[in-house]
Amino acid sequence: MKLSVQVEDKAYNIAIPDDMLTEDGHAFFKKMDQDLDKGWQMSMDYVESPNVMQRCQIVADKLYTAMMSENETLAQLMAGYIVTRMPGVKSIDIDAGGEIQNTEFILNDSGVDAAENSAELVAATLDRPSNKPQEGLSKPEAMQQAGKDVSKVYKTGRNYKFAIYDHDTEAWAESPLFQDEATASEARARAYKEYYEGLLRPN
Repeated sequence: MKLSVQVEDKAYNIAIPDDMLTEDGHAFFKKMDQDLDKGWQMSMDYVESPNVMQRCQIVADKLYTAMMSENETLAQLMAGYIVTRMPGVKSIDIDAGGEIQNTEFILNDSGVDAAENSAELVAATLDRPSNKPQEGLSKPEAMQQAGKDVSKVYKTGRNYKFAIYDHDTEAWAESPLFQDEATASEARARAYKEYYEGLLRPN
């Protein structure tokens, strides 16, 4: 498997050996998650519990360092972590200026599969249900709240994304990038549905 990496005006392709994506790499990736569970310094901010997106941004920074030091094996392992934790990722645009949180991920444009993967990623990124403003709402109330907290799809550069309001951090958490508006809209619809259903009053 290959992962495309963009750093400023240079493009790279990281070839990930198949065995790194199976049991051979799982122990290493698990150890990385255990280290990240302890918190991490992301540029100027210390993040106590990095979510999926932040973990992949941190690892992308390590990937860049491995590439610059020509450590091929470490670069492959970092790329392997990202593709196993972020299903459907197609390429990475790494911020070379050290601003880890500015690194962006582009998901593939394979329709429903990409939408399903991104919806799962968004849910994990926001660490629901702790992020939810409240539970036990009626259908109209849940629909209104979800409409406030899940943004519409918007364009950024040549790609598209949406965002969900994180009530824990009081900030908007953005989705990965999508190459076309239709795929982004489908992913947004699935994320909206999950968010809405999580707010509903049990029957």
